[in-house]
Amino acid sequence: MKKRFSEEQIIRILAEAEHGNDSIRDVCRRHNLTEQTFFRWRNKFGAMAVSEVRRLKELENSRLKKIVAEQALAIEVARSLRSTAVILVLSRLMRLYGKPQYIRSDNGAEFTSGAVMRWLRDRHIGPAYIAPGKPWQNGFVESFNGKLRDECLNRQWFLNLEEVQAEVERWRSFYNHVRPHSAVGNQPPSKAANRPARQQAA
Repeated sequence: MKKRFSEEQIIRILAEAEHGNDSIRDVCRRHNLTEQTFFRWRNKFGAMAVSEVRRLKELENSRLKKIVAEQALAIEVARSLRSTAVILVLSRLMRLYGKPQYIRSDNGAEFTSGAVMRWLRDRHIGPAYIAPGKPWQNGFVESFNGKLRDECLNRQWFLNLEEVQAEVERWRSFYNHVRPHSAVGNQPPSKAANRPARQQAA
């Protein structure tokens, strides 16, 4: 499984490569680390103290969690949702936004199928299923689904699936780019995403 490094470990590894006698390749091999990750760390954290790295990561994580949690990254509209569709949507989102540690969902067959479970396992992503009959354990999604119903689906009649897809995508764009969200300063998430991390945390 992919190892997560603490702020102290990142600074120690960078210092080890900077001041030690071993090559960067040897240091990376010793810590089971790719050279790509090492150079990304050096470009981002070089000459920073542990406390500064920790604060920067806290700001970035807090900002990312707020913005992603408030955004509707995708809404898949279909008469029935199969595991292959779930995998395709998640693959596309991960290419755009990166890989999460866990994916929280209900216990629907499209999420608990063997194909989805194997796909998550192969990418070292943990499933985080809510308990059956306890939707409040995934309160954000329940709240979001209510908004989607009240603000979009319940307001009009649809003659075919294509109409539903077009209207839902229009509403998703409105939700992300126009509709204010209290969790990100009563702004749309897309505007909040363009603010610097320090300003987000203020």
